[in-house]
Amino acid sequence: MAIRFLEAVPAVCVLVLIAARFGWLTADGAAASALVGVGIYGLTGIRGAEVLLGFFLTATLLGRLSSRRHGPRNARQVLANGGVALVSAVAWAAGARWCLLALPGSLATANADTWATEIGTRWGGPPRSLAWGRILPPHTSGGITRVGTLGGVAGALWIALWWGAFPVLVGGVVGMFADSLLGGTVQVRYRCAVCGTETEEGICACGGETDLVRGVRWVDNDVVNLLATAFGAALTVLVARVR
Repeated sequence: MAIRFLEAVPAVCVLVLIAARFGWLTADGAAASALVGVGIYGLTGIRGAEVLLGFFLTATLLGRLSSRRHGPRNARQVLANGGVALVSAVAWAAGARWCLLALPGSLATANADTWATEIGTRWGGPPRSLAWGRILPPHTSGGITRVGTLGGVAGALWIALWWGAFPVLVGGVVGMFADSLLGGTVQVRYRCAVCGTETEEGICACGGETDLVRGVRWVDNDVVNLLATAFGAALTVLVARVR
């Protein structure tokens, strides 16, 4: 294991520095990515590193090609998507062998959500609330489209193929729907008192103060991603154990 960590540090750091240089990661996002990458590579070996790389590259590149404007990922966003995978690797190394499958299950969920969001936003048309069934404004959390859903299934399948296990596909797809359901029910949503725009931020882009419309104040998009990836990881393990 010590040798794997020695291999992981330079390999991961080079990739993280490149990502930061291209503006894909903030400084703290780069540090968090290095922690996740070195931890997973060092604890699980090349197999875990490959599936993490498969998620990171495709999710990042798809975000760059998106019609939406994306800023660099910060540490909170990195850990919201990769934290469960890292914890799964730690638990596996500590002796909980069943936790290894949780790693790709969590990443399949994160990848499915990313692909669904980016593809659905660009080509899916108006999203519809998974929780309530009504048409939503573009970029609203909790909304899904047919095209985006197919993209999400493809994103989960991508990770499942990298890992080579059917339960990963199941966990990723159902985890994606859990993300949408949480995003449309408990994720916080505000309305600007000045311009009337709905936002997920406490302060509107126009500078106006906002009032709570729905959801729980501390449940933002990062918390939803963390909960959904944990659910996808747990479901992947459950499906594998009952097959």
